[in-house]
Amino acid sequence: MKSIILKSLLFSFLIVLVFTTSISIIGKPKNKNSDTSISKEVTVSFKEKQVKIYSYDKIENQHKKSISRLTYTKNIDEFNAKSMFNGKKLVYEGWVENNKMGIFSINSQNGKRKKIIYRDSNHNRFPSFNNDGKRIYFAALRENKSMLLWMDTQGLGGLHITPLASKGQITSLSVSSNNDIAFSQIIKGQLDLQIINLKNNYTIKIANGGDVCWSPDGEKIAFVAISENKNRDIFIINKDGSNLIQLTNFEEDVSHPSFSPSGEFICFDAKMTSGEKSKKNEKKSLENWDVFMMDINGVQLTQLTIDPSPDISPYWSQDGKIYFSSKRFGNYEIMVIGSTKKTRLNETK
Repeated sequence: MKSIILKSLLFSFLIVLVFTTSISIIGKPKNKNSDTSISKEVTVSFKEKQVKIYSYDKIENQHKKSISRLTYTKNIDEFNAKSMFNGKKLVYEGWVENNKMGIFSINSQNGKRKKIIYRDSNHNRFPSFNNDGKRIYFAALRENKSMLLWMDTQGLGGLHITPLASKGQITSLSVSSNNDIAFSQIIKGQLDLQIINLKNNYTIKIANGGDVCWSPDGEKIAFVAISENKNRDIFIINKDGSNLIQLTNFEEDVSHPSFSPSGEFICFDAKMTSGEKSKKNEKKSLENWDVFMMDINGVQLTQLTIDPSPDISPYWSQDGKIYFSSKRFGNYEIMVIGSTKKTRLNETK
């Protein structure tokens, strides 16, 4: 059953890779070296040259080095964790046996009071709280047609937000502090980035791309699109479609950007090729997804996780913690950077 689930996840990810289309670039790409002074470093390949990126030293909220495991569920692969704006509770999607999916909630402070709040045999993905934490918006697939739905925190509802112009698959979703909804959807062979204004009940397209994320003030959107170098890179755009800026320019693909609470930094996952020593002290090449951060000017690139297993779909909560999904334990579990539990970054318990 696990292989079926993982194949379905891989298929969804490949859909995003295939349908993310090229985008015109305003301004020059920026990717300068970080001058952060810390102890451990690795070398990665960029488009133009080899540069050094630095492992986790400190992040914006001044937490010390810390990473911990939040969930312990052997039979569920967990992804796309999002927190309430007050940081007290998380919601995320869980892939269970027989390719069924559910939306789960959990206490973000201690990982307790976990419960499934929405269960269905169809896809229910990308759950996100509204700004007061009373509603959860999510994408669903019913009879091969994508829908945007909402429910309360107890799982009651599952009501339509507004009819969509297309039934194409929704590949990402984010809710702003102003309760606007940004989402990406496959329409006529391309991935469209759209915004729904719930007050006026209208939808506009502003770009082509996916992996959408609102800035804390609700004025900008970070997203991923195919750049001129034919790789997946991160862009930032105003919500009215103006001032498009390319943030990254890597040889490797990146995904899942997420703004810091101040809006000055972005974390994301990237498939970097790095050199790291094995237990036998032999240098080996690792091409693997890990979590990184940089400022919104494209500098101060910092590696936050270093592990042979994939670390993906990071989310920077308003209380300064970064949640992500990791396959260090055989299946994907939710982990957190910046918790009060002090464990090593390469923890593999």
